[in-house]
Amino acid sequence: MRSHGELSEEEVAKVSEIHRLIDEVGKIEDESFLDRAALSDDPRWEHIRMVAAEVLHDLPNDLRESEWTKRNWTSGPGKAISAG
Repeated sequence: MRSHGELSEEEVAKVSEIHRLIDEVGKIEDESFLDRAALSDDPRWEHIRMVAAEVLHDLPNDLRESEWTKRNWTSGPGKAISAG
């Protein structure tokens, strides 16, 4: 999306923070962290949700489809489906 102008460098940096947090989750050896109960009870998951909400709030709500996206994706309300 960045290379096609759909996201700015600043927006990519914000989204990257979510990726970093999720990557950290993958490295955790505490298996209970991945239990269903942990999703609502573990404060680390609450932190991930809070960061994601902040990122979504900061991202613009305008549609910036590039020519690449128009050629390669069919979109509808709330979804994007690969055309190929």
